[in-house]
Amino acid sequence: MKGVVPDAVVRDIQQHLRTNCEVAEEGFDSAMMDEDSVTGALGERLRTTRSQTRTHYIDDSKWQWRITSTKLRGRGPNPAENTVGADGFFQIEVEDFSNGALWRKGMLFQAKMEKNKDKKLLIQEMKHMEEITPNESLVVEYSRNGYRAIRSSELLNTGESLRSVSDDAVRGLGDILADQFVVCTLGVRGMYYDSQRQIILVPSQEDMLARRFAVDHRISIDISKGIE
Repeated sequence: MKGVVPDAVVRDIQQHLRTNCEVAEEGFDSAMMDEDSVTGALGERLRTTRSQTRTHYIDDSKWQWRITSTKLRGRGPNPAENTVGADGFFQIEVEDFSNGALWRKGMLFQAKMEKNKDKKLLIQEMKHMEEITPNESLVVEYSRNGYRAIRSSELLNTGESLRSVSDDAVRGLGDILADQFVVCTLGVRGMYYDSQRQIILVPSQEDMLARRFAVDHRISIDISKGIE
């Protein structure tokens, strides 16, 4: 979002992500049955209510942001996760009401519990995500010791399992979201999830590629700009 959103707004969002990821980690034991439950609890922790919409007045503009967490269809017959490889989708949307401009970016992620030993399945899931967004998806590991994350491409290149990869190769989830996803060094600009049609739109060199895509969770950072 650098160059699109004022630094003060970016810093506020970064602080919210770091702080609330840490709070979510503290509640791990109450939602540790599976990764779907933990991801849902994480989304609820990151979510801001209507009354918590943050407002910044900068020069002659009014900036507002909020984070929403939505439970989407991902289970049942032929869930898209089997072909897409993702548990969920992080999204940022910036809308300028003064001129109608809209800026979006997105990132697929796959979540695993620390005790998960199915390396073969994770490799398949990472490869599916890499086919859609090369080098721009994330693998997240949940444990009592914290939530850590690594790019799918990096984990694939190590040839190691998520459990055995060195601590130097991973970072806390809150830090990755704040320092890489929010500032646009991770994720795909122009990529977004259309909940009405249940498709994901991925930009390509020639056009927008639309794919049927149903995930369990979407966590969206929504930012708007208007004239004060």
